[in-house]
Amino acid sequence: MADTLSSVDLTVRLLQARGRDDEAARYVASFFNSQDNKSQDQSTKVQLLLMTGNLYSNLGQHAEAERLYRQLMEIVPRAYVAVVHSLVEQGKRKDAVELCLSIAEGKPTPEEAIVLAHVLTTTSESIEGLSAARSAIEAAI
Repeated sequence: MADTLSSVDLTVRLLQARGRDDEAARYVASFFNSQDNKSQDQSTKVQLLLMTGNLYSNLGQHAEAERLYRQLMEIVPRAYVAVVHSLVEQGKRKDAVELCLSIAEGKPTPEEAIVLAHVLTTTSESIEGLSAARSAIEAAI
């Protein structure tokens, strides 16, 4: 599987370097859809979701990346950081803050507080729930 993933990664990078991002995105989708996700072991599925999500992210296809990262988050909860990144890249900062707050459950770890602080500092826009986010960060401190 690692050889296959490396081959897909290289092909996508080549297509992207040639300015063929749409073709690269179709290639990623075709590859992902060709995989038998139901019969894969957890480790292989994690690798596939992470790598495919990263490829979509590199192509600027953040909604597709988010979809895969959310599936990954069901297996590896710490993958929420990738979901948050995808949301921020889509301009969905409120959703990113809400996800951080739901993960933190009112008492974030220092790592969770750092992710939340990063989301808050990526924009000068007003974000609803800012007071809850600040309170969560203060609780972590």
